[in-house]
Amino acid sequence: MNLFIMAILSDKAFCDFFVKKGGGFNLDKHILKNAAGDIDKNCMNRVDWFKHWCLPDQEWLLLEHRYWPSDKFPNGEAMHIEDIKTCLKARNLHLLKIWRFYVAYLNKLPPMSYDVDVLLSSLYSKPWAITK
Repeated sequence: MNLFIMAILSDKAFCDFFVKKGGGFNLDKHILKNAAGDIDKNCMNRVDWFKHWCLPDQEWLLLEHRYWPSDKFPNGEAMHIEDIKTCLKARNLHLLKIWRFYVAYLNKLPPMSYDVDVLLSSLYSKPWAITK
């Protein structure tokens, strides 16, 4: 498990920055609540949430992946391997986005700025590692 990613996702200030600067989803709110304020039992608990983001690809692929209950999959059946691989690609794209925002956060820059592009191609060229 990548402890660096876990530390970043545990940083409330960064999670707030991610949302406020247009990250697209709230990293800090992994358990959703319904209109009545009750926790939706179908959402991930904190351990599963960290596994989703922090496990290496091979370990992530070995986790149980289920479809969200719907008309097509009323019981949330196990996902097909092609769909799991698609989800893995999406997760990895999100991780790159989180990395970009983290580099911006560390350097007090707008996430989509040219300066972040330069940093990503030099000092922060290896995601989830800082090279000096």
